This record gives sequence, structure tokens and C-alpha cells, in this order.
Amino acid sequence: MSTFKSFVLANLREAKINHIRTSSSKDISIRCVFKNHIKVTGKKDRSPSLSISVIESKPVFHCWSCGEKGHVNKLFSYLTLPKWKDGEDYKPTEKDRVDESLEKLKLRLDEIGQKYSVPDDTEEWDDDRIWRKLPGGFLKRIGAKRWYDEADEIYRILFLIKNGSAYNSVGHIAGQTDEPVKIKWRNSRGSWIKNYGLFPREFVLRKHLPTVCLVEGPYDALRMNYFDIPTLAFLGTNNWSRVKEATLKANGVHNVVLCLDGDDVGYNTAERIGNLLKKKFNVTIVDLPEGEDPGTLSKHYLKEIADVVKQLNAGKKVDPKINFRMCDDD
Repeated sequence: MSTFKSFVLANLREAKINHIRTSSSKDISIRCVFKNHIKVTGKKDRSPSLSISVIESKPVFHCWSCGEKGHVNKLFSYLTLPKWKDGEDYKPTEKDRVDESLEKLKLRLDEIGQKYSVPDDTEEWDDDRIWRKLPGGFLKRIGAKRWYDEADEIYRILFLIKNGSAYNSVGHIAGQTDEPVKIKWRNSRGSWIKNYGLFPREFVLRKHLPTVCLVEGPYDALRMNYFDIPTLAFLGTNNWSRVKEATLKANGVHNVVLCLDGDDVGYNTAERIGNLLKKKFNVTIVDLPEGEDPGTLSKHYLKEIADVVKQLNAGKKVDPKINFRMCDDD
């Protein structure tokens, strides 16, 4: 680690700066510390926007949100920290050497796409924060977090995906909460979505119910669960797998109700997955009205699906195919 970089890191630690990002060999990023940031942007810096060059020949900083910039000594003076002097004899400490090793490891993990933990700077979801007509208290029970997505410059609602362990997160999904953007849901990278992508996994499977509904998207699952219909989203028409099938079986599921989007892709996917599951589960396919999905269904149809689940839980037989395509919404 360079002498200058060691000096900068030591100064930031002295100032008790949190959320220091050192993923680049050329700069360090922190949350902007200048009071003017709020006046310019209208909000606190939730994601590290202030970049500090650690190239000794270019000791400058720049906040990419509020525009504050200058020599690093301007920043250190603002924080009442020691200023950098060219050629200052600063000897790296043992902690600096450990930090350097951790930086290299972090970069390697990023390169191979194995960074699945929750993003930096998430916030607790407020009980009174409603999202798409779903109450904040309900979303919080599911595990909702609030996260600022730097790529799209919007806040998102974020949920962790776990592999069955109470502590081991393998990925996350994050839906838009601000104005419409091109990417409505931003998921973390990796193969987790194929093997462990059942949402909300813990909320549903910990109840060990004999019947669950399967849908494609996360909002579909949230809305149906809000109406007391135990539902899991498998996060994409091509993301069903034997691992997910085994997960259902291991958690005492006997009946599966497939409730996919009301279009050709949804109808065909329901048939395909239904054929895969019928060897081990009692399968019921619900064909929704054309153009509808579980996230837009009226309460009338949701009640019909809830009644199907109740009958299956009671051990009663139901039709393997329930067709709402041509039904009128009373």
C-alpha cells in the first residue's frame, strides 16, 4: 500500500468515517461530509459519493453528487485532521497491511461474482411507508429494507434471499420505489436465483403448510401473501429447478397451485412446470384472465384462489385445471 494511501486511510479512521469503500486501487470513496451537500442535493449522502484519489501525484477529492472538490488538504482541514505533506515519512502499520490484503480479497470476490451480501447503506423500512398499496408493517415482516441504487439513482425496496440458514444470505432482489425506470427489479449476480430463488422463502416455508401457490414475480407473491394466500415467487419463467422442488418437499408441501401470468408465456410455463411437479405433488393450475397477473387480480379472483388453497389444506379434491380466462369479474 502506498504511503499516501496509508495516510488517507489513517486520517479517515481518525475521523471515525464509516462506509469507506476501497474497491479501487486508484481512489477511496466515502459519504460526503460537507454540510453543503444537503443544500445542493436536498438529501443526505446515502451512498459514498465523495471520491478521494490515492495517487500521490494527484491528491484531490471530488463529490460526484454535490460537486464539492479540491485538494485533499481542503477535506482534511474541514475535518480538522492532519494535512498531507509531500514526502512525509508515514510508515504503514500492521493494520494497513491487513487492510491491503482484505482489499485484494474483496476485489477478487467481486471479479468472480460471489459478492451476494446485502448492499451497503440499507435502511430499515418504516412501518408507515406504503409501497404499491402494501402496508409498511407487512413489508417489514417480510424483511423489507430501503436501499439507494446508485446505478439508477433511485431508492429501491430490497429483500434478502437466504438458502435456508437464518444467517446466510445468498442474494437479494430490489424493486423500484421511485419514478419508473428501465430496470424495475435489480437482482444480485450469481447462480443463487436458480437454486435458492424462492421468495419470500422464510415467511412462507417456516409455516410448514401443505399447500403453496407458485407465481413468477416478487410483487405477485407479496400481494397474494398479504391476502393470506401462502405464495412463493420462483423469480423468472426459466428459473424453476430440482433444487427448488426438493426445497418444497423438504418443508412438508404436498399441494402446489400454479398461478402464472395471463398470457401465452404464463399459460405454457404453468403447463411445463406442472408436468415436472405432478410426479411428487398434487398440482392445480389456475389460468388467469388474459392480461392479468397475480399482482393485478381483483379481490374476487384472489378469494377464489384462497378458497382453492383452503380446500386442498382440508384434504379435499379440486379440479387440476381452474380456468378464469373467460370468467367475468363479479
